[in-house]
Amino acid sequence: MYFLSRWLLLAATFTSACFAADTPLQPASALVCPAPTRAAPPVYPSNELRAGRGGKVVMQATFDECGRVLEVFVTQKSGSKPLDNAAVASIKPVVFSEEARTHAVDGKLEQSVTFTADVDGRVKKVDWPKTHKNPRYVLDDEAIPYATVAIAFDSIKESEPDVFRPPVIDFRHRWVQVDTPQGREFWLFLYSKANVAAVAARYRPVMEPDGAVVRLAIQCELEKPQCEAIQDMLLKGFAFAKAK
Repeated sequence: MYFLSRWLLLAATFTSACFAADTPLQPASALVCPAPTRAAPPVYPSNELRAGRGGKVVMQATFDECGRVLEVFVTQKSGSKPLDNAAVASIKPVVFSEEARTHAVDGKLEQSVTFTADVDGRVKKVDWPKTHKNPRYVLDDEAIPYATVAIAFDSIKESEPDVFRPPVIDFRHRWVQVDTPQGREFWLFLYSKANVAAVAARYRPVMEPDGAVVRLAIQCELEKPQCEAIQDMLLKGFAFAKAK
C-alpha cells in the first residue's frame, strides 16, 4: 500500500508538471495607467495675495512610465517661498499625456506657474455689486444648465480678457465673472485632489423685496459628505461679501 500511494503521488506530480509545461504561460497583466490630467490652478497663498506679491516659478518634473510626476525641481524661483511651494504642489498630482512626454528633455518636462497679483496692474478686482456687501445667500431654484462640471468649466468664459482677482479661498480654484442678458453672474470652480474641476458654483446677485440676495447654484461631483460641507461653506459667502 505504501508503494502504491508513493507511485500515485509521483504520477500525479509528473502529470501536473507535464500539464504545466504544455500550458502556455499567461502574459503578465498589462500596466494600467491613470488617465492624463492637466495642472490645476495653484492655491494662491492668502497672505501673498493680500500683500500683492506675485511672481513666476519655473520647474522641471520627472515622471514614470505612466506619466505620473515623480519629482519636481524648481529652476527659477518667484522670490516668495510660499508661492514656490504652491507652484510645486500644483504640479505633483499631474499625469502627463503620452504626447506631452514627447517634449521631455533628459527625462524632464519644464513647467511654469505665474502668480499675478495687483502689483503689476493687470488684475482687476472682482466687480461685485456694492448693493450686495452683506447679502442673504439662498440656494437657487434654477439649476446649472450643464450636464457635468467639466462642460460648465469649458463653457464659462470671462466676459473680458482681464484676469480677475479671485476670492481668497485656500483651495485650487478658478473664479470667473460674466455678463448675461439677465445680469452679471459669478462662477467658482473648485478642484479635486486629482487636479480635476469637481465643483461648479454659480452666484447670481439679485434684488428682492426683502433686500439683497445671492442665489447660489451648485454642481458637485465629489462624495456626498464633501458636497454637503462645500455647500455649507459657500453659503457663508466670501470675505468681501459675507452672508447676512
